[in-house]
Amino acid sequence: MVKGLRKTLGDKAEIEDVEKIMSVLDSDKSGDIDELEWVNNMRKLPNLYKALDADLDKEFGVLASFRTPEDQLAKGLVVGCCCCCSCCRCCCCCCCYFKTENQLAKCMGNIQRLKRELSANQAERKALGLPILTEERKVAIEDQLRSRKALCKKWRALGISPSPGYCRSHQEALTGEDGACRESPDSFHGIKVRHRGHGHIHEGLGRGHVRCRLRALVDEQLGEVPQALQGLGGGHRSGLRSLELLPLPRGPAGQVHGQHPAPQAGVGRQPGGAQGARPLELTEERKAAIHAEFRSRKDLCKKFRAQGVVPSPGYCVFNQVDVDKKRVLARSKLERVLVVIKGAFGAKYSIKDLDTIMERLDKDKSGDISEHERVLNVKACPNFYKALEEDLDPDFGVLNSFRTPEDQLAKCMGNLARLKAELDAGPADDRKAAIEAELLSRKELCRKFRAHGVKPSPGYCVVNQIDTEKKRVLTKEKVGEVVTALKAALGVEIEDVDAIMQKVDKGATGMITDHGWVLNLKGCPLFLKALEADLDPDYGILKCMPGDKI
Repeated sequence: MVKGLRKTLGDKAEIEDVEKIMSVLDSDKSGDIDELEWVNNMRKLPNLYKALDADLDKEFGVLASFRTPEDQLAKGLVVGCCCCCSCCRCCCCCCCYFKTENQLAKCMGNIQRLKRELSANQAERKALGLPILTEERKVAIEDQLRSRKALCKKWRALGISPSPGYCRSHQEALTGEDGACRESPDSFHGIKVRHRGHGHIHEGLGRGHVRCRLRALVDEQLGEVPQALQGLGGGHRSGLRSLELLPLPRGPAGQVHGQHPAPQAGVGRQPGGAQGARPLELTEERKAAIHAEFRSRKDLCKKFRAQGVVPSPGYCVFNQVDVDKKRVLARSKLERVLVVIKGAFGAKYSIKDLDTIMERLDKDKSGDISEHERVLNVKACPNFYKALEEDLDPDFGVLNSFRTPEDQLAKCMGNLARLKAELDAGPADDRKAAIEAELLSRKELCRKFRAHGVKPSPGYCVVNQIDTEKKRVLTKEKVGEVVTALKAALGVEIEDVDAIMQKVDKGATGMITDHGWVLNLKGCPLFLKALEADLDPDYGILKCMPGDKI
């Protein structure tokens, strides 16, 4: 955190050194800092307090340079957190008298926790042994949210700003109680925060001694943690010196990317974490490490979602659009996102034009938007942000109205088939030359996608292959043909046609649009898995069905 503040604030952050900070904050000399020690002793470190106050977003009660749990989920940087869950409590001991600034910060933290509990994936909570949201509890949460929001508005109207101490603690914490999240990425310069409170730990989650700070730094640059470094403690003081020697991850322009994730950026980072690995030679050892990493990140995504964390739109858009993994968005890529979002939500939200959004996001006027700039500044475009939030699929971390790289590759392959059919029909010479040029261009684009490990989306590939009349709709009969062919070819269990139609044909019209098909196919996991298994990734066709290789 100290390093992140120094990078963000530059020369303005003359912060005390780590040893002094530890000696002042850790009043009981236990080697850990609990929440009360942090808040009660913070003002004894005027420079650190001033830096925290300068970095604090007064409206939302979070540090601008520190990623929320939603950011972490969107970004794929894992968090080992204490997963306690209980109703809101205030400490009753004499040293816990809260000033109004502290009360406002605590209130903001509890609002975020209650929102997450309300939106939590109940199936995943049940699988992890966590309490399910009952109707009675839902009503109680909604009452608390109204009450706490009204209180926050009242305090803010009086000019009260939230306390940086509690805001930082809540920003690391995932479930809220009286302590901060233990050993979260980029935690207080590697110092773990001891949880002191009345809660308990849910089975299967634990407090998680995860060496995340080290893993996050090395993962960004190498894609895996070298064995020689795995013994370093990410959360204890003994690991600080080693961590200080590691270079911070930098983008192509040399900028240091967001140092302090919040759990929203963690679910946003999860789906994108595997995508962001740099191409390495795929040895058997590396392959096994990737599979293990996938399993680990998927499990962590489930834990985040079970706690009600929704992935951050800022990071999710980056994961989805930044196919080259350059960690910058050009104006042209932002324009594509804007066109799609305006098409889907333009009637509902008054979204600013491209020039205005670029001006608000591209603070350094470089012409490109870095990952950090986008995530930090996207809320300055409130209607654009609301539309992104509404369009986001919280379980997969992608925008529903924006084609993923897999979708784009599949569409590109479909266009190749269409162009080839037009060429075979014998067009005029001028049209023939245009078709041949477009074929070469699209083939080159397909090679580029495949070189980055992108496989075509089974959904669009099926539409390309069986929608022979190019009406961009599928019927129950055609879906039935695909199911029959897959069962014969693979001999695997697949949902029956009626069950599939119920999921993909939401309006029960008997006609499925290509967009509705792709969007809802995830609701048929066995069918989707069979499609993926039978798909030829180099040509975008099902092997069990007739199709031309182009």
